[in-house]
Amino acid sequence: SAFGIQTNAVAQTNGSNYTATEGYNGSTWTTLPSMSVSSPGGLYGSAAGSTGDAGWVSSMTPNYNKTEEFNRSTNVVTGGAFSSGGNLNTGRSEASGGGSQTAAIMVGGCVPSSTNKANVENYDGTSWSEGPDINTARRNGGGSDAGTQTAMLIFGGYDGSPTGKTEYWNGSSWAEQPDMNVARFSISGCGVYNSAMAMGGDYPPGSPPRYAGTESWNGSTWSTAPNLNTGRNGPAACGVSNTAALCVGGDEYPDATNKCEEYDGSSWTTGGNLPAASAELSAGGPQ
Repeated sequence: SAFGIQTNAVAQTNGSNYTATEGYNGSTWTTLPSMSVSSPGGLYGSAAGSTGDAGWVSSMTPNYNKTEEFNRSTNVVTGGAFSSGGNLNTGRSEASGGGSQTAAIMVGGCVPSSTNKANVENYDGTSWSEGPDINTARRNGGGSDAGTQTAMLIFGGYDGSPTGKTEYWNGSSWAEQPDMNVARFSISGCGVYNSAMAMGGDYPPGSPPRYAGTESWNGSTWSTAPNLNTGRNGPAACGVSNTAALCVGGDEYPDATNKCEEYDGSSWTTGGNLPAASAELSAGGPQ
């Protein structure tokens, strides 16, 4: 028994007690979920359906009074796409950020003349507005990317030399916090204001090999965490805490890397590689 059209058909086939079904797309057959009513007497059922997405089979030997219905929904997957948002008030590179698409915060960075900036801007999903500046202008720092516009951490970076300075944003002002154990820049960070991670980086400027050290923030102090398996600067990082972090890509020296590592709160393990090696990249989301 079968129903549908030539390019979208469903057929009852010779499986266990003739419960098996297969679908045809005009060129190939694929296995579909089995029927729940058996037809040990053979393929003697009646069937109908205008397409292979909805139909029925009935009068199956010896279950003459049984009817099986078949339904298949079609999921339409829309490809991801970027669209233009509102421009920053101060154009810059090498900044840190956090928050969500409709409530984001961008901190620090530098302009083409390599002048470090202390600017902070907030995004509401449409436009950017100026907020209070950080105390130490810097670029290439890390931040708690899962933080919010009312609770965020900025740490490390380059303020003329590698720095370990840490600042906390409480929604109205920036306050100095204990410095990182190792001053560095071109680092990445993730987590929230009271549970953050800092990873990788350079110190002093341009000195190979790239740094593999990581640090964990608990809301009041920095502590040394297990090293990355691959030292790097300029990786991307994401995660919602200091027990579920991701470090991907970066400059392994002398070339960019596609290596990905996952952190579970106690150790770094290898994750799936990026399709292409990349450095100085960005990422968002949970691990």
